[in-house]
Amino acid sequence: MTATLLPSDVASISDASAFRSVFAAPDETLILVLVDGRKAKEVSRVIDAAEELRKKGSKLRLLVYGDSGAILQGNAAGRSKSIGFLEPWARPLLPATLATVDAVIPLGDHSGPLLSEYRETGGRMPIVLRDVVDVQNLHSIMVPKQPPKSSGTVLRTEDPAPKAAGVAHFVLQNEWGIGDELLLSAVAREIVRSHPGTEIWIRSRFGFRFPKYVQREPAPQDVRRIETIYQNATLYGPNCHSPFPGHLVQQMLDKVALDTGLKVKALDLRPELEIEELTKREDASVILHSRPNPRLPSKDWGVGRWQELASILNRAGVRVRQVGGKEEPLLEHAQDLRGVPVHELPELFARSAAVACVVGFLMHMAEATRTPAVVIYGGREHPAIDGYPDQIHLSSQPLSCRGRWGCHLGPDLDCPHGMKCMEHITPELVAREVLSTISRGGLR
Repeated sequence: MTATLLPSDVASISDASAFRSVFAAPDETLILVLVDGRKAKEVSRVIDAAEELRKKGSKLRLLVYGDSGAILQGNAAGRSKSIGFLEPWARPLLPATLATVDAVIPLGDHSGPLLSEYRETGGRMPIVLRDVVDVQNLHSIMVPKQPPKSSGTVLRTEDPAPKAAGVAHFVLQNEWGIGDELLLSAVAREIVRSHPGTEIWIRSRFGFRFPKYVQREPAPQDVRRIETIYQNATLYGPNCHSPFPGHLVQQMLDKVALDTGLKVKALDLRPELEIEELTKREDASVILHSRPNPRLPSKDWGVGRWQELASILNRAGVRVRQVGGKEEPLLEHAQDLRGVPVHELPELFARSAAVACVVGFLMHMAEATRTPAVVIYGGREHPAIDGYPDQIHLSSQPLSCRGRWGCHLGPDLDCPHGMKCMEHITPELVAREVLSTISRGGLR
């Protein structure tokens, strides 16, 4: 995983778990490595130790603070599926990162002053590991596993909330995008997990087949309908994302709590769909599209870049599949699947090796079908708002026009700055990430 983060003047991170979810799943140990470019060999040894643990079934993620270009020169490149980067220009986010990680490994002369500076703030101090090759040290701080993720059955925590008298039943709905409807599956799962006995329906405009924790028979007449549109002014005030309110799934759950009194803290942010049994994924296949919803120009990577990406992947022997609306430009070298109905996409995604897309519906579909994804954020929004730890996030360099958490908080108008946030996210960069994902057999 790679995640380029805003250095932002970040006043506060009010939801630390949502911030952490950009880098690691709830059941994973997150280890921060403070390093400079001269310590590439030491980073390689840390990766070796982490990979040894992963082979034994341990779940962990490495997050490296340092120059990714210098660090990944040589043997460290491409050897780990579980390494993310916090670039030096994102130093203002380092205190929030140290407050959420489970352990830190200091490498290089600058790590001591960084830790001393953080201690002076009085923040929570993670475990400090000095012996980077001592696997037992890493093993000693592995976090306990969370309850297993749902596979179509109701999940119960060890200490569930008391069941209210009678049966509470609600219809969840969201009038925004297709991806927002997919996110309702995660909202429903977390409600049922936290409040066993609650019956949840989802009003689907697109015919998705949700898992069995979503009711399928007709809803009773007295069912209560809950609109889950996020960035709710009652909950977060006029600035919405200042301080940061949490992942979209948690924002939806907060809206449910506002309307029903059912308070839920999300343990799993991933949407889910029920998919017919399929054969294995096609090893060298990737799903692309050529432009986002025209109402959302702040997401637009540009048709020319999509065409160049398709050409690079085609030359590499990758089968390119293009989805989207019939009105979208058809890319050369792509199998034309434009116009395929939305409800037929899950099976198509589940057969493909990877997805490359802009932030939005396709990345949520990729997560719901457990398909590896390379997601182009640009300056649209921070990955902490709606990202997943097992996807690759490509964000822009810090720009004054972006604001604290991204430009999407303003009206979606044509960019007056020429979409500078996309300039460093080149077709070659995206192709490298896609090919790397395919070559290692995915992220799962």
